[in-house]
Amino acid sequence: MGAKTSLPRRNFLSLLGAGGAVPIAARTSSLLIAGAAGFGNAQAQGASKPSVADFLFDPGLAYLNTGALGPTPQPVLDRVFSVSRALESNPSDEAYGPLKEQMETVRASAARFLHCDPDEIVLTGSTTDGMNAIATGLSLGSGDRVLTSDQEHMGGRSGWNHLARKHGVIIDQVALPPLMFDAD
Repeated sequence: MGAKTSLPRRNFLSLLGAGGAVPIAARTSSLLIAGAAGFGNAQAQGASKPSVADFLFDPGLAYLNTGALGPTPQPVLDRVFSVSRALESNPSDEAYGPLKEQMETVRASAARFLHCDPDEIVLTGSTTDGMNAIATGLSLGSGDRVLTSDQEHMGGRSGWNHLARKHGVIIDQVALPPLMFDAD
């Protein structure tokens, strides 16, 4: 059996509160980066901060699974739909003109936020897309090894699994004990 960590209930609840703030902070950072690029969001539209009203939750829903499939704030959805409409109206001109310029603005904003060069930033549709692009973009072959854990999300594992099936890459998986909490 795995190691057991004792954590008083009060600290556990504080941790839950902090954990709940992480997705909000991540969304806020995304909104701020998008806002810096001109992607309309709550801050750019004069609102003081994102709120529950920015999400399309069913009444009474408390959504806590932002690690796999997270909700998108309404201002971000509105901008995504607007960009999609523009792209569909004239794909070549939009994709290689205004939309490309806006993506470069987002890349520059993200680079400033992360204190790196824009050339070090790759914008993908999701973390899963990014992880799989890395896995399938590497020149790994038969006998090469990849180290991961048994806690990896299946979406993150799919690129490595593909390399194992198609190219004989060996996946070494480390078992991590679950973190356990005492009630008191």
